[in-house]
Amino acid sequence: MGYTHYWTPNETLTSEQRKKMVDFTKEAIKLSGVTIKGGNGEGLPTVSKKSIRFNGNGDSGHSHETFCLLEKSDWWSDCCKTAMKPYDDVVVACLIYADEIDVIKEWSSDGSLIHGEFNRGLTLYSRVTGVDLEYKYNFMKNLQELDKEFNV
Repeated sequence: MGYTHYWTPNETLTSEQRKKMVDFTKEAIKLSGVTIKGGNGEGLPTVSKKSIRFNGNGDSGHSHETFCLLEKSDWWSDCCKTAMKPYDDVVVACLIYADEIDVIKEWSSDGSLIHGEFNRGLTLYSRVTGVDLEYKYNFMKNLQELDKEFNV
């Protein structure tokens, strides 16, 4: 399955942005209920001001491509194919937050609001921040459905 998220990183990040992203990611991993592993689906995830790098649990077949943020390298790209495996929830929550605090300039996905593919990531984001984005995204989803229905 080719379900992929794409983003454009902000090349200049402050120490405060990095700290907020690290704190959010640690809490998202903790609250997700998903076993999060290191870059190859094994070991521990990397969550530091220099790099955020994680994957799903390779032992249970829940890993796919490594999610990598805050680091620029020839080895990592600004996309992550999760194949909708359980760690996708944490990836989506992190991308929403990264966009909110300008760690990334924008993000897009093969996923769809209309089909509810971001729902668990939105819920996780809300649990970590206390901000209910589900209302905003459900409103956008309804607008997209209307546009589709009326060919606008």
